Amino acid sequence: MAKYAPLFPSVFIDLNILFAEGIRYLDVHPVLPDDTPEDIKSGSAELLSSLLLNSALAAHKLGGSANAQSAVNWTTRAIERLTLSDAENGKALYRRALAYATLHEEELAEADLQKALELVPGDAACSAELARLQAVRKAKREKEKKAFKGLFS
Repeated sequence: MAKYAPLFPSVFIDLNILFAEGIRYLDVHPVLPDDTPEDIKSGSAELLSSLLLNSALAAHKLGGSANAQSAVNWTTRAIERLTLSDAENGKALYRRALAYATLHEEELAEADLQKALELVPGDAACSAELARLQAVRKAKREKEKKAFKGLFS
């Protein structure tokens, strides 16, 4: 699906709008009535986490710094306010790391990926992104060393 994302940007725009509408609806009705069955209450929380994480994914697929910042906001909200399983928390941290990487916040992205790997050890996507980020940071340091090498000698 990811390789076809550039071909169908309007799909991600439409999805992002739908996710945002769902999130807004749940924000307007954050507290359900006391007589609401437990399965509906838990379903509401699950729906909100799904909407937040999928909205972050759609924003990431759309690209750009504004969408990346939206992805950071959605995932941070899910991580800080919802009770997520380890797998969901790992997914949220991974998606936030992707957004941080888009915003050139490599240190924050790396920290999120390391936390995600603690929660979901051996996750291939997290490991690959962490390796890519570490290579980018190393290349950046080498470039800086080279640029400042003769400056202070």
